[in-house]
Amino acid sequence: MGRAGVSYLRVAWGVLAAVMVIAAGAVLWAPDPDAPQPMVLDLPGEADRYAGAETGPGTEIEAGAEASALADGAETAGVRIIRGEAELPSPEVAAAGSGDGDGLATATESRGDGSVRITIVGGGDKAAARVPEPRHLDTSLTVKTAAGLRPARNARGATPFAAYRQAMPAKTAPALAVMVSGLGLDPVTTDRALLALPAEIGVSFSAYARNVDARLSAALAAGREAALEIPMATRGLSEAVLGPAALSPDRAAEGNATRLDWVLSRAPAYPYVTNFEGDLFASNAEAMQAFLNALDRAGLGYLDDTGKGGAIARALNLPYGEVDLVLEPNDPEAADRLRAVSRRALSAERPLIVKVYASDGNLDAVMAWVDTLQSGEVGLVPPSAAMR
Repeated sequence: MGRAGVSYLRVAWGVLAAVMVIAAGAVLWAPDPDAPQPMVLDLPGEADRYAGAETGPGTEIEAGAEASALADGAETAGVRIIRGEAELPSPEVAAAGSGDGDGLATATESRGDGSVRITIVGGGDKAAARVPEPRHLDTSLTVKTAAGLRPARNARGATPFAAYRQAMPAKTAPALAVMVSGLGLDPVTTDRALLALPAEIGVSFSAYARNVDARLSAALAAGREAALEIPMATRGLSEAVLGPAALSPDRAAEGNATRLDWVLSRAPAYPYVTNFEGDLFASNAEAMQAFLNALDRAGLGYLDDTGKGGAIARALNLPYGEVDLVLEPNDPEAADRLRAVSRRALSAERPLIVKVYASDGNLDAVMAWVDTLQSGEVGLVPPSAAMR
């Protein structure tokens, strides 16, 4: 072999060695496919406020908050709503992996095309360990999505509604079913509702609540029915208040499906969902059909305070309950309205459903009212007992 041939051979071997080194490095430094990946939900419009947030100054989600939170070393699990630098966990708290560090760092990034990118960053094994798996979780009744596990029918046709509802009570009429909604955003009000109210009273949590999966799981484990709230467009209320996951009739079906999938995946086990607002969305038959079709496929029920989903739900044979009385937060006439619905229940052929948005005044009224039911003619049943 001539000198030129040897030279070419050396070059070839050199190139091969370099390629092998690069390949080995790519394998060594490649992302772990099993590691938690950031979940990204691309949303149109301006930076949104979350449902339940105050609408005053300082409630906009700050662009760049994610980077600040991660720079502090925050280990996260659940959902955290960041409303500016003041709420970011301190380096000490974040490093300890407790306190305010328990929520997911959430941020928006405004982009040139007018859309907003909301990133929710996974917390890893240590963070996930702080949110216990529900003791009652039937993994066959779940499906894995990009956003996490959500309830689903299993191969045998069993449904989350049947698995996670309370047992049917012996007495279903005359009776009342009560759902306390809007929980998870205010920890004091949430704890009061969960600790003070009878187990027959159901609870529902905002999809934006921090550690909503652990909260919901704890409620179910205590023998209480628990549900997630689906934010929906309503007349006279801006989408900024409803938050980035709100369903809207003005949005393409795919956009609503993405948002619904995200909300349903906030926890893996619960029997049904309920609306948060939604008069405008529920008035659109096409949008409601798609929404209830998705719930039917998942084997979930629907508790509806708009009164506009009944016909579609019945056609699908979907477990459905229409709310008879809604108490808005701190309703000054709550006590009188609760007494009135008790009288109505005496002649009703089915349990009447009361939906109470959580507030100190409303909880006071409900607890006093429940005491009068203990010895009266009207029974208290879980919400699923009023769903057909």
